[in-house]
Amino acid sequence: MGAKGDFVILYGSHTGQAESIAKLIKERSEILGLQPRLYILDENEKQFHLEKEPFAVIVVSSTGDGDAPENAARFMRRIMRKSLERNFLEGLDYALLGLGDSNYSTFQGVPKKIDAQLEYLGATRIIETGHADDQVGLELVVEPWIEELFKALVKRFDLDVGVLSRLTTKVEIAQKREVEEPDSKNQATADEKKEVDEVESNKGRIDQEPSEPILSPHPYEYPEVSLIKGNAKVSNDPALRVPVAPQEYLVCSVSHERLKVNHGLPWQNGAKMVGVASVPYDVTVVGTALLTDADVVKPKHELVIDLREHFSVLPYEPGDAFYFVVPNPTPEVNFILDRMGMLAIADQICTVSVNPSTEKINPTIPAHVPPKSSLRHLFTYCLDIRRTPG
Repeated sequence: MGAKGDFVILYGSHTGQAESIAKLIKERSEILGLQPRLYILDENEKQFHLEKEPFAVIVVSSTGDGDAPENAARFMRRIMRKSLERNFLEGLDYALLGLGDSNYSTFQGVPKKIDAQLEYLGATRIIETGHADDQVGLELVVEPWIEELFKALVKRFDLDVGVLSRLTTKVEIAQKREVEEPDSKNQATADEKKEVDEVESNKGRIDQEPSEPILSPHPYEYPEVSLIKGNAKVSNDPALRVPVAPQEYLVCSVSHERLKVNHGLPWQNGAKMVGVASVPYDVTVVGTALLTDADVVKPKHELVIDLREHFSVLPYEPGDAFYFVVPNPTPEVNFILDRMGMLAIADQICTVSVNPSTEKINPTIPAHVPPKSSLRHLFTYCLDIRRTPG
């Protein structure tokens, strides 16, 4: 408490979305030289006391039934106590971002309750509360809200507004110009030459090709602006800026030794899957049936699964939600590894570690990434290869 740039970032997360956004805000704040502290909401009155904090950033989601996430339920009960005075939080300024799904009638139920109660107890909202909707895309609200938050942080902590440029990187616009030095076009940097050599070394790998096929993309000409088709007007704007890429902090090395077939490595390094109450069970889908018309926006399917020996140890009731997790398709994994020029070494032992020279604060290997496995195992069982980067 009391350090320059000190404030708390609090989150209540059910599926991990709110947590990841809170961590992103913390990381960007540290880039600006601020010193945020990150807590889950239920650590109130343990690790921090909200009534003693001058400023708090809160990111919280709402479950389908309108209940608070498990790690925010206690916080909700504590701030809803009728015994609290109307001025209990009069010294607190806050910014709140709510995550929800408008498919549910209780959309933004928890964030709205927290927002109203904080205001009731005397706290001051410094920017408009964000209400992100997973139905249309959380990022449509999240990114603009974060941008407004950092403008407020710069003002609050009396920072030079120019520091905001650290959070974005200017897109260099390639300009056609005459080459003044005749030999310059034939020159290549050491890094470029190394990259070419690595690509060449991966050719002629016929005996190492996987038995499964590689995904064959089918080109499609997108008529509108999309993730893979830009807009000429925007692309040629000299003032165009995009969010800076996350700091690099991991390094990996691949040995000449192949990973054993029966390696026994668990899915995503045994890390708990977000929003899941039980351990994962290996089961088989034995049947499916389409319950709605095929052309509806959200078709409904019936799945029949065989729990086998897990039937007696997997307690469930009507209304419970099941998560189905499947390996990434082998052709897609091979396609990515091939594009990176690493298909030939995909089955060799890969060691992941923290780069000792990184500038990232408190870097750690993500829990879902095993320190020793193989590139094929990582891309098949540990990483989401279909999700849009962000």
